[in-house]
Amino acid sequence: MADLSRIKALELAIGLPFPKSYRQFLEEHKWVSHWPEWIVRANPDRWGVHGLFELDGGASYAQSDEAYRLVFDVIPNAFCPIGEDASGNLYLIDCRTEAGPIFWWDHERSAFSDGLESVSETFIKFLEDIAPE
Repeated sequence: MADLSRIKALELAIGLPFPKSYRQFLEEHKWVSHWPEWIVRANPDRWGVHGLFELDGGASYAQSDEAYRLVFDVIPNAFCPIGEDASGNLYLIDCRTEAGPIFWWDHERSAFSDGLESVSETFIKFLEDIAPE
């Protein structure tokens, strides 16, 4: 079970509340490593999912707030890391809308130019679209 104070602290750092669907997910979710990687069925040749972050007492590499701390200065404002692929690229949720669109961020490029690719229009659709390869 997520630490609610950590959810609130991360929302404060981002400057916006999480979309309700993602907040509910965080409250119930525990990190699960997917090996071999799961895929995003909309683009299985491009996007793999190694794991979705939590906000609980687990390992630091599995924590959304730790991932945010490491990249907040190079990702767009109001975005938050929600998961990663096996290469260290991140999935980001855009907290500016209630839908919570999801983007894939290439950590080797600048997020403010060509480092972001749209993955899903909503967080819910993203969850529905990931599956074992």
